[in-house]
Amino acid sequence: MIINRHDYQMVDQKNGYGVGYQLLNTSSCEPQEIDFALALLKKRRAAFGDGVMAIDCGANVGVHTIEWARLMYGWGEVISFEAQERIYYALAGNVAINNCLNVSARFSAVGAICSQIEIPEPNYLVPSSFGSFELRKSEKTEYIGQYIDYKKNQDGPAGIH
Repeated sequence: MIINRHDYQMVDQKNGYGVGYQLLNTSSCEPQEIDFALALLKKRRAAFGDGVMAIDCGANVGVHTIEWARLMYGWGEVISFEAQERIYYALAGNVAINNCLNVSARFSAVGAICSQIEIPEPNYLVPSSFGSFELRKSEKTEYIGQYIDYKKNQDGPAGIH
């Protein structure tokens, strides 16, 4: 898997979190969650046959996308969406190096309405949990390891950047 070596947020001297942190320290990411999703995909196929479609919104570097695509090769497809341009590059690279020909990766965001949004860009050289990055600031926005300037985002739609 292609992963930014700075994709981690440390809680203290020994403990951290984030997709990159898990991949770099355990060579896996949320295995119970992955196994649960794979079981659901198998059940969907058993009930309805081939042609299963899985959608990964906010796919990050593609941990779920790759696992789903590997399982469903020959009988299903994955559409993956990632709105962070630099992270999207890793997603597309992971799809390619894992030969997941049943994946369509899209550089875009998914929301309730069809519109455009300005995407703030974090500094990808500063250790942060980039998978925890939120496109819009809310009361529950998590600190990812660096301050994100959402001001441009709040001024209104200006296109996906």
